[in-house]
Amino acid sequence: MTAMVAKRTAQLELPITPAAAVAPWHAPADREELARLRAQLPATVQFGTCGFVYPGWEGLVWSGPRSEADLERDGLREYATHPLLTTVFLTPVAEVEAAARELVRYAAQLPAGVHCILQVDPLLTTPRFTHASHAGAARGPPGQVNPRFLDSRSFAHEILPTYRQAFGERLGPFLLTFPPTLARAGISPTAFAERLEGFLAAQDPSVAFAVELREPEFLTVGYARLLALYGVSHAFTTWSGMPSLLEQARAVPTSPEVVIQVVDPTGKGESRRARLAPFAAIGAADARLRQEVVALATANLGIPTYVLVHNEAEGCAPLTVLALARMLVAAGADRR
Repeated sequence: MTAMVAKRTAQLELPITPAAAVAPWHAPADREELARLRAQLPATVQFGTCGFVYPGWEGLVWSGPRSEADLERDGLREYATHPLLTTVFLTPVAEVEAAARELVRYAAQLPAGVHCILQVDPLLTTPRFTHASHAGAARGPPGQVNPRFLDSRSFAHEILPTYRQAFGERLGPFLLTFPPTLARAGISPTAFAERLEGFLAAQDPSVAFAVELREPEFLTVGYARLLALYGVSHAFTTWSGMPSLLEQARAVPTSPEVVIQVVDPTGKGESRRARLAPFAAIGAADARLRQEVVALATANLGIPTYVLVHNEAEGCAPLTVLALARMLVAAGADRR
């Protein structure tokens, strides 16, 4: 184990906050505290949420009642005024022309300092089509092999130009999120690494990528070496089927950027989403999840770090961000 990995491991092995002490971390804050927290946070750490069209964030992000239509039209403008929300994670729009119009509108609402992390269309990361009909699902007859799986030309010539034109220098890493169906589709870890290498080798080296896996058997030495070779980041995820963030850090010890996907840690999917909606409050506080995220961010101080929080993680992404920010600042105070 290298000195860097040893240091990271030691910092990740922090005691877990008792459940009784969880709530104060996400108690709502006024604007002054939010600004003070941002000033105290490391400049390299950026927090953001997955999407923003959530009327339930009234009083937390939105200054008053907002409909979904209001937020879809111009919600990012107000989102960007929240001191802690300095990045945003956007999932793809399927139709190219609609995506181009939507992305240009989004980009126009964001100041130069807000970077966007963009999920690559699932059509490029799904090996076989499934019965899934939710937004963002790959499209095709269930069970059929997806001919566009890791199609490098499709990304370089159809997807990348649209996003570059819209966001320019505000373009953060592209996130390749692979669903937990690779093994079921008959793809071995070795074959996956080969396909991924073919995709990465064909891309413009100036384009930043992060890879999110949702099956632990694909977290191999070959995968880690491939990411290092192409300067690609591993996206650390709290997905229920994956090892802890500590174990992922051991498996992939270096990344040019740290991307942390704070997602539903239970794997309950739509039922959890339905239970936690409208995402106006923390409904499933998770002390261990928070502690691992803070420990990983602390272990990587000095490296650009994006912490992307989904409502399904605890019930309200802005309040989870607030809790993580307070904990990260407190961890810094403890080190001084």
